[in-house]
Amino acid sequence: MITRFSIPALAFLLAAAATGRAGEAVSAPAGAPAPPVESGGRPAGWLATTFGYTHQFETDVDGSDTAFSADRWQLEAGTRIPFSDAFAVAIGLEAEWSQYEFDRFGSVGDGLAAPADDLFSTQAGAIGFYEINESWELVAGGSISWGGDLDADFEDGLGATGLLGLTYRFTPNFSLTPGVLALSRLEDDALVIPVIGMDWQINNVWRLRSIGPGAELTWQASDQWGFFLRGLYRSRDYRLAPDASQPSGVLRERTFPLSLGVEWKPNASVTAAVFGGAIVGGRLELQEEDGRSVFDEDYDVTPIAGGSLKILF
Repeated sequence: MITRFSIPALAFLLAAAATGRAGEAVSAPAGAPAPPVESGGRPAGWLATTFGYTHQFETDVDGSDTAFSADRWQLEAGTRIPFSDAFAVAIGLEAEWSQYEFDRFGSVGDGLAAPADDLFSTQAGAIGFYEINESWELVAGGSISWGGDLDADFEDGLGATGLLGLTYRFTPNFSLTPGVLALSRLEDDALVIPVIGMDWQINNVWRLRSIGPGAELTWQASDQWGFFLRGLYRSRDYRLAPDASQPSGVLRERTFPLSLGVEWKPNASVTAAVFGGAIVGGRLELQEEDGRSVFDEDYDVTPIAGGSLKILF
């Protein structure tokens, strides 16, 4: 059971929803706990840290001469605290630095200068698991996030997400978690939607699970080597600085990356991974401070590549 990296607030909650029992090893969200099964026999509550990097190659924005690329660095840390055999809490922190490089931004931005190259996001969250009986478990939690230029007004970049769900374990290897998700969005109405989490340990080597607004199939070829196929949706919202060309506006990038990767685990405390793939559905949007759209355009399919290093303490 392997904690993944670079998962947004939505996935942070949903990936945690399809879990094992509160007193046992669980499938953890990004930046949340390292399961005891991964920690070489250490008790629950040890710290897990993940360092990740992704390069998004240059792509063209539809209807314009604009092109851009991005480099992203991620840091996640988390732990899982069991208060009793029936109740546990996962706590996690995620931070991401995105370095954009825009070319001819004014073509799509109606003559505006490009936003700051360096944009940041961070989130902190907690989610609780209460085991009602052998089959049922209550899941509830939330996260607070911030995204934007470091010179942006802090309070204008804040967001929040909350989840309430109920897990039903059909077998020890298969569970579903229907629930309700509520999340705020910068310069847009809050969203309240039904969601479902899933975790299926197909056999000793194959596993299929939801990771927020997406899914992941893993093959554990040996104790040291594993492979994964992953697809998920992500939306990044950044509040711009008051002195930006679009003062206090919002830059939003929505992506659907598909990736294939390999993991190497030389010992119980270290896992290294590399991956490659493509963003098959990408969209870039710029909004004014009051929410009016300056542009909202798709961009071409673009390759991605990256890696991560996870260390358990």
